[in-house]
Amino acid sequence: GRGGAVGSVGGGAVGAADLGAGAALAAGGPRRAETDRAMDELRELHERRQGEPGTQGEVTVRWAYEIIAPAVAGAVLLGVLWGLG
Repeated sequence: GRGGAVGSVGGGAVGAADLGAGAALAAGGPRRAETDRAMDELRELHERRQGEPGTQGEVTVRWAYEIIAPAVAGAVLLGVLWGLG
């Protein structure tokens, strides 16, 4: 295996989440899923920054070559295979 202790969450800094359920309860509350903690953090960040001038305005969407290149290559390959098939 990877040598981690039971209840270990990852290779990050040691905290209540890394020490198991008992340590999480001793640290001030019940153990929560990582996704719940992430959503709480995102909500807090949104509330903190929603009034800033840089967050107001229109959203722009741009394509990146990392997305376009494989899509075009796949379309070309599909066309070649379809033409040969």
